[in-house]
Amino acid sequence: MAITYNKDGAYIEVVEDGVTYRRAIKWEDCVVSIPETGIKEKIDMVYINTSDQLVLVLEDESEITLSQASDAVLKSLFDANTIIYATTDNTPVTLTVDEQTVVGRITGGDIAALTVAQLITLALSLALPENVTIILDALLSADEKWSGISEIGTMGYSATVGDLIYLAVGDTKWEKTDATQASTSKGKIGLCLATTSENSTCQVLLYGKMRSAAFPALTVGAPVHISEATAGAIQVAAPTGTTNFVVRIIGYGNTADDLFFCPDNTYIELA
Repeated sequence: MAITYNKDGAYIEVVEDGVTYRRAIKWEDCVVSIPETGIKEKIDMVYINTSDQLVLVLEDESEITLSQASDAVLKSLFDANTIIYATTDNTPVTLTVDEQTVVGRITGGDIAALTVAQLITLALSLALPENVTIILDALLSADEKWSGISEIGTMGYSATVGDLIYLAVGDTKWEKTDATQASTSKGKIGLCLATTSENSTCQVLLYGKMRSAAFPALTVGAPVHISEATAGAIQVAAPTGTTNFVVRIIGYGNTADDLFFCPDNTYIELA
């Protein structure tokens, strides 16, 4: 729908199914609302001035000149996925929002496309409300899939996805666990989430769920332990029989494939 005006009056124009419909409006039937006062004034007459602008003469003999504001935001500037905003009074501008972008405003800032760090700050600046929780994926779809809490770590060896690893205190790099001794079984442990080279970084799962081709068949609800037979591996059965071997539960079988990874902070050292 469009509204067109001239010195004789105005009309509303609607195009439907290729047919143009017009409804005439006479100026004497119109009123103008004055923004400053909120008072409505009836239009007494109109004329076109020397600048080819339409001028409305009101009943109180005041005049209003109709013209396009020089600082107006034009329709032609509104591309797809565009919004209008202002960072100072009376200065509207357009902003085209790219994919994977959230527009907002942080404390002390203006309206803008927010960075990942700013979004995290916004999301985590308050406690979770009641009856709201962090939900892990119900059933992992394939090997080398995971869901949970992780961090970036530096590998002290050429790592393989699915390796069970511990944080070595000497150089703060991640190494393969080994239940044959306490020094490679206690403390902070995690699951390697990518195959990568020595001294490179990758994500390490600290708590959550994982499915990997490196895992043996698991028993639903049964505890899973650090392996004493193969460094960096997990096993369902607890290590037995050898002095100094370590028994430490690192999680439980959710299914035959999915491991619920929740390392126990305690361990038993066999005598």
